[in-house]
Amino acid sequence: MESFNLTFSGSVIFFLLLAILSIGFSIYVYRRTNPPVPRWLRIFLTTLRALALLIIVFLIFEPLLNISYTRKEAPIVAVLLDQSASMSLGDHDNSRGEIAKQILRNPLFQKNDSHIKFDYYRFSTAITSFNTDTLDSLKFTGDATNLTEAVRKISEQYVDKNLKALVLISDGIFNSGENPARIVEDLGIPVFPISVGEPTEQKDLVVSHVLTNQVTYVKNRVPVDVTIFARGFDQQKIKINLFEGKKLVDSKLVRVGNPPESKVRLYFTPEKEGLRKYIVQVPVFRDELTPLNNSKSFYVKVLKSKTKILYLAGSPDPDFEFIRRALKDDPNVEINEFIAKKTTGFYRSKIFPAPDSLKKYDLFILQNFPPRQYKTSVVAQIRQFLKQTSTPIFLIWGNNINDFMLASLSPYLPMKLPLNHSKEEVTLVRLSEAGKIHPITQISDDEFENQKLWDELPPVYFSFNSIKVNPGAAELLAAENKLAYQLFRQGKPLPLLLTQKLGQQKSVALLAYGVWRWDLLMWGIGKDNRVFRQLLNNSIRWLVNKEDTKTVRIYPTQEIFHGGQAISFAAQIYTPNYDPLNGADVRVQVRDTEGREISAQLNPVGEGKYEAFLEPLPGGDYSYKGSATYQNRQIGIDQGQFSVEDFNLEFTETKINQKALQQLAFVTHGEFIADSSLATLKAKLNFKPRESRISRQWQLWHQIIFLIIAIILLAIEWFFRKKSGML
Repeated sequence: MESFNLTFSGSVIFFLLLAILSIGFSIYVYRRTNPPVPRWLRIFLTTLRALALLIIVFLIFEPLLNISYTRKEAPIVAVLLDQSASMSLGDHDNSRGEIAKQILRNPLFQKNDSHIKFDYYRFSTAITSFNTDTLDSLKFTGDATNLTEAVRKISEQYVDKNLKALVLISDGIFNSGENPARIVEDLGIPVFPISVGEPTEQKDLVVSHVLTNQVTYVKNRVPVDVTIFARGFDQQKIKINLFEGKKLVDSKLVRVGNPPESKVRLYFTPEKEGLRKYIVQVPVFRDELTPLNNSKSFYVKVLKSKTKILYLAGSPDPDFEFIRRALKDDPNVEINEFIAKKTTGFYRSKIFPAPDSLKKYDLFILQNFPPRQYKTSVVAQIRQFLKQTSTPIFLIWGNNINDFMLASLSPYLPMKLPLNHSKEEVTLVRLSEAGKIHPITQISDDEFENQKLWDELPPVYFSFNSIKVNPGAAELLAAENKLAYQLFRQGKPLPLLLTQKLGQQKSVALLAYGVWRWDLLMWGIGKDNRVFRQLLNNSIRWLVNKEDTKTVRIYPTQEIFHGGQAISFAAQIYTPNYDPLNGADVRVQVRDTEGREISAQLNPVGEGKYEAFLEPLPGGDYSYKGSATYQNRQIGIDQGQFSVEDFNLEFTETKINQKALQQLAFVTHGEFIADSSLATLKAKLNFKPRESRISRQWQLWHQIIFLIIAIILLAIEWFFRKKSGML
């Protein structure tokens, strides 16, 4: 303790005067007593009275005690150990994980041998602390590597602490979350990455990506685009097989290795409806780095008939042409389009279907419809029809749309109409947090790639300065123009893509136009129209899917889980009127192919939703059956299947990525560590303790202990006075 001082809210002189008066008063009271008592007792009672009065006077002046001292804080270095599954891969004699453990056994990281305080953390998709005494028990099983989230947690935990550096022990394969280089740069401390594993290319054959329709129809011939990544191969011919269960449905020979990425198209033709599982498989070579990435599974939902769409367009504009072409190219879709003339009627003398004929359609698409000068009863007919049915609506905005006329459909759309317009602006799109997980905006299963695909899109047109979103609607995309950015900074992003589900009725609203640019302009930069077409496909599939409108839905959050990934279940429970039902008892039983069962109870999370997490399961196929009970009465069941594959996201890319580690060191002014002796790192971690001035303040008049002491002193005085018979 270096300094302290005591201050009062009033005058110190007045305090001292009252203190002297309190002492004088106490002396005066016990100058003579009746009856007389011994001198020692008078002195004792005088002291008790004086102390009690001094405490009361002391508290009346609201004293504040201020203490200041200097504290030395040892420099802290956070050591982050990559615990993902790619660290279990073997590089010659040792796995990367074993190399990492050897590094942590280096004397540098022993706390007794250094003035630095090392804090140890292991991370994959989440981050937890650990002790170096438990190194032998560490397993490398994480199903993804999210360094961004790990660094963000470190940043939050060490606010105002003497954190001087990060030491990262990893193979550099970061495949989840945002680009970590951005957040480590904001951290403001150097990062020292230590690379584990051999930087030389090792032999490995990977089924890295499979793209196909997730919904199709019986007897449709469906393409499956497979991407194979081959390292250590030089124009070697291999056979790629496609299985439905154990049945071989297609195969092709392809040369792999130079260049390392090869693409091949396979086909399957489903014979039966239902959820069908398919497996793409390549041969396993004896000297491969790992065999766990030589196959990849996927599910396809096979339906009986095509989706019938009624397409209403305000004019034959470019958006209409590109959307129609995409729908026409989809073998699972059958469209009947109506293109409005300027004021009334449709081109090609089409007559709008009667109410009974509308029943055959699975979906209504309204694109730039109705036009501003248009005179029609079509919107009123659709509204009347929707009162009796739950046909979904897909609204695509346009620059000539009459949203006042369209306002009558507001109850069936995710926002209130008419909208508050502003001048037309070009805008980029930003994927929202909800959009990162919603099936409509999932263009790729890979989170990194999905974000990148949306970021690459050219701007489209947007003309609103406020949008009233309905409660319960989901905002999947937001506008990113000048106005939207200003509003976003105020916590009010402008939504660009909205979805809504009310009972059995669903709707999607794309509040931008010029979306043809997401097709045509992408070809000009060497890309393709994947996002444009997949967005349409995903939207249609989500809108027409009736499974998620059941009153009891219990389902795994994925149809295929990666090896080492926790198995998560979700449930949505509703009343017969589609109001969320809380307080239900929801359970699920999972069974493997050999009849072994695992049971779990789903926990409520609010709004009729429930969730449960099971430990990772071995690779294989599983079935499940769930039930929901309310007030001792079963209200519904659900069942289905899912798979766990040995394939892990971590095994998609298996070569260590030293460039990513070097970039982290460069942007933070750290240093990439390549020598196993760690001599370079030891020299760099030459940090001095931080001296900080600590000030503490106590409001003594708020401390009840002083009042208690005063009361005790007065009580003791009273006791002795009574015992002595004093008046």
